[in-house]
Amino acid sequence: PHLVALLASQDEALQEIAAGALLNLAYDNPANKVLIAETGAIPLLVACLSSGSDAVVAGAAGALHSLAMLATNRAAIVDADGVKSLVAMLSSSSEAVREKSAWILHNMAFDDEIYKGIIYTAGGIAPT
Repeated sequence: PHLVALLASQDEALQEIAAGALLNLAYDNPANKVLIAETGAIPLLVACLSSGSDAVVAGAAGALHSLAMLATNRAAIVDADGVKSLVAMLSSSSEAVREKSAWILHNMAFDDEIYKGIIYTAGGIAPT
């Protein structure tokens, strides 16, 4: 859990590196996705979405994007109040942050009516 603990660091560079390492560990590895979630990483990654650093936000969003491929992890993102943060990120000035947020929401909404409703309620589909 050392990498997970670094997500709570006051050092943004460490947060960014830890999120990137978790992304790499989770990529294309369902077993690691489960282990990462079991260590409590998802609430910490969601908390990183509120960082003032676009690099930290993008790193955390990248890791969440990979983790959100598993249904249990999507539920953990919702439980950590992550959908509101992800919807808020859609208005970021950073194109990379907006793109990562949109991909996570895509993963969550794909073929799942419950998550579609949660995203809608969080303001993910704003009136024009």
